[in-house]
Amino acid sequence: MNDIRTFFLGILSGVIVSLIVNFLLNTFSSLRRFIPPKLRKSFDKEFKTQKHAEKNIIKDAKKSSFMYVFAMKAGSFCDIAGESQLVEIFKNVQMEQKYLISAKSDKNPYVGIRSKELHDGVALDYGIATSIINLKRASVDPNRKIKYCLHAEIVRFRLIIFDECLYISYQIKNIRGRESPVQRFCRESSGYSAMSAFFNDKWEEYSKKAIGD
Repeated sequence: MNDIRTFFLGILSGVIVSLIVNFLLNTFSSLRRFIPPKLRKSFDKEFKTQKHAEKNIIKDAKKSSFMYVFAMKAGSFCDIAGESQLVEIFKNVQMEQKYLISAKSDKNPYVGIRSKELHDGVALDYGIATSIINLKRASVDPNRKIKYCLHAEIVRFRLIIFDECLYISYQIKNIRGRESPVQRFCRESSGYSAMSAFFNDKWEEYSKKAIGD
């Protein structure tokens, strides 16, 4: 009888501890805005994949006046027939959008390297070409605030930058970008400052180089 009582007390204790931990975590999350920026960790949220992060990204986009993207391609945003919910942002004609994406493999050798890592043949190059076509069409629309620029960088992460936060995901061997973890950095963090500066520097550099389509 004592063994059974001990067993059930153990289960009950575990449930109580779990409830307390969840309560504290939720309370801390709601109070986070009162914590001085210097005491906050750089990223305040982490998601398993892009799909898990999409609702949060869209929510932040609705509160932002701009979105800047650094990536291999922009398929998640401008591939209207794709599965990503992020096309909802792309359709926002009021938002200033800048896309700094890779040139095709004939002008960026890294595309071929990344294709081999993903074992996808020419699929990545095709995706980049499709993104360029879609961005070019959007950029000439007088009702939209979309600009794009091509780079020839080795890309090991993707950036999505908004007014108050940014999202970063990492390119890992054998794992597609949209399937890798995503972290959200708040504006007050050093991560936001560094990555925003990185985007601005690269945008200025490649705007002057003007790599052709």
